[in-house]
Amino acid sequence: MIVIDDWFFNYGTTNITARRKSILQFLDYVYEKERPDQSKMYLQFGKGGVKNYLYYFRDKCLNEKQTYE
Repeated sequence: MIVIDDWFFNYGTTNITARRKSILQFLDYVYEKERPDQSKMYLQFGKGGVKNYLYYFRDKCLNEKQTYE
C-alpha cells in the first residue's frame, strides 16, 4: 500500500483525503479488471505489475477526470 500511496503523492495528489479516495478507486479498478477468484484473499501484482497498473489507471482514469479530485 505504501508504494501506491507514494505514487499518488508523487503524481501530485497531495491532499490526503483525495489521495485515499484515488487509492480506493485504483484498487476497485484493479479488482474489476483482474476478477480474482474467491479463494484468493489478496490481489497480487508481481514484479513491476503495480506500477504498470498505476500508469494505465492514470492514463485512462485520472487524465479523463474520473477521480474524486
